[in-house]
Amino acid sequence: MPDGLATQRAARRRSLWIALLCFALAALFFGGGGLVLVDQSLRGAFVPWEKVDPPAGRPPTALRLGDAGEVLLETAGGQLYEWSSYSAPPWEQVERPSGDAPYWSGDCRGGTNDSFVVAHPPGRVRQHVEATCAGSETAAYHYEFVLLDSGEIWSWSYSSLFGVIGVAAIYKGIIAVGGIGLGLLLGGLAYILSSISWRRGG
Repeated sequence: MPDGLATQRAARRRSLWIALLCFALAALFFGGGGLVLVDQSLRGAFVPWEKVDPPAGRPPTALRLGDAGEVLLETAGGQLYEWSSYSAPPWEQVERPSGDAPYWSGDCRGGTNDSFVVAHPPGRVRQHVEATCAGSETAAYHYEFVLLDSGEIWSWSYSSLFGVIGVAAIYKGIIAVGGIGLGLLLGGLAYILSSISWRRGG
């Protein structure tokens, strides 16, 4: 009888350890992995580059950024074009920069912003410009333009919510709770299956 009791206790401990291992692995994999994916998504990691058609019949030669974040394109004929998301076609010939940002009416400043995760441009880059606009409703609006060696122009833009109070915390909280809940579910299931297996084998 004592031997049987000891065997039963050992089997229960084994089942418990299996359950704890399943819980830890599930919580780490789904919870931790989910947190990483949410963080990367909120920072624009899955936003693709989009091809931008140049002005008709005007091969681009140079790409630069204006003081207010304007995206400016110089062509082989010496013309200056400014890109705007509010017009069609988006390239407008100008004599000088307009002073208006292409996407946003807020304060836009050129320069690298490490808060965003941007995929590598689809080609060898000849020139690259980027700017970030600060606003009241979203944390930031970031955009980048590249002129490739092939003469193609590509753009990347993303309106981020990661700085809005509570938004990132809510998303990450849901993922963390979901990972822990799934870990508890799988751990309990593993404990039950292990106990059933021991009883049948005993």
